[in-house]
Amino acid sequence: MKNNTSSHLFAIHKDFRPRTFRSPALASGFLDGGEGERQVFDGGWFLTGDIGRMDDGGRITVIGRKALVILIAGHKVYANEVEDVLAGHSDVREAAVIGVPEPHGGQAIKAFLVGSENLSEDEVRRFCRARLPAHKRPRSIEFVAELAKTALGKIARDQLA
Repeated sequence: MKNNTSSHLFAIHKDFRPRTFRSPALASGFLDGGEGERQVFDGGWFLTGDIGRMDDGGRITVIGRKALVILIAGHKVYANEVEDVLAGHSDVREAAVIGVPEPHGGQAIKAFLVGSENLSEDEVRRFCRARLPAHKRPRSIEFVAELAKTALGKIARDQLA
């Protein structure tokens, strides 16, 4: 494994970075090549899309996916950080967040929540204010009956808007 901004195979970084891997057991590309291959293979390295870090003991902590990073006023916000807080509310059954474009550039956080009938936007905002710094709080909140899922049971983020 290496950090994609480093030339060292087993670089140890305490900060979170995109992770890449190379192994004799790993494919070196796609059969037909093309743009998809260029997006996930670089010089024999597989670009996982995972964001994580390796500690001094060589243990890897993955905290999210590069595609799920929301850029807020120069800060990187990982969608799962906000979703974990939202899911901690007793009236929230499911939560998903995405980055939506801001008129002046950058992104804002939009939350999609499946919750009980007792859940209100004001309650969600109070809950988040007590647990998240301002730049990690959802700018907009949408209540939905359910979140669309992929065949693997993961939230279909491409269907959120």
